[in-house]
Amino acid sequence: MVRITLSRFAYLLILKPAMAEFCQQYPGIQLEISVYDGTVNIIKERFDLGIRFGDILEGGVVARPLMKPFREGLYASSAYLSRHGTPEVPADLCHHQLIGYRFITNNRILPLLLNDRGEQLTVEMPGQLISNDIDVMADGIRNGLGIGRLFEPVWQLQPDREHFIPVMESYWKTYPPVYLYYPKNAGKTKRVKALIDFLISTTGR
Repeated sequence: MVRITLSRFAYLLILKPAMAEFCQQYPGIQLEISVYDGTVNIIKERFDLGIRFGDILEGGVVARPLMKPFREGLYASSAYLSRHGTPEVPADLCHHQLIGYRFITNNRILPLLLNDRGEQLTVEMPGQLISNDIDVMADGIRNGLGIGRLFEPVWQLQPDREHFIPVMESYWKTYPPVYLYYPKNAGKTKRVKALIDFLISTTGR
């Protein structure tokens, strides 16, 4: 068995497209997948692998990059923008609704972070919809409930992404790469190494 912990974002972008092919190639390896958006100590929780942002990890853990840095985009539907107008600068956002994201581990609503000419800007916005799930947030955008934020790779997965209109693109924040990480000793076992090598090859790195 290989136990892996990862966020829903990492599951959708990295593991989901590769899972069936891996299981077909390695029928003798059982996968246990834990989808959790918080930070997990994989050594303490006895996971073989994890996938998350950044390479700042606990001791005894190896990090390998899986994806290049990417941006968090702001999107809205045409119906929403026709009712409320299109924001051009951060000051305009106080007149708009934000689809909020609540972080599951500390129960906090994540602030909206923008890139203002190289400086990080935190924006407070009202909002009618809050969720801890990216599919719910995408539905909120789709249904005209506000401006929502999605990582660009997640936006690319939306079957109707042409209806997600980007707004204030010059202010989008760039996030660090996604890393595959694992305990040093775990990377030496054949079953874990097989999944490590497979995920690295399928993500093009």
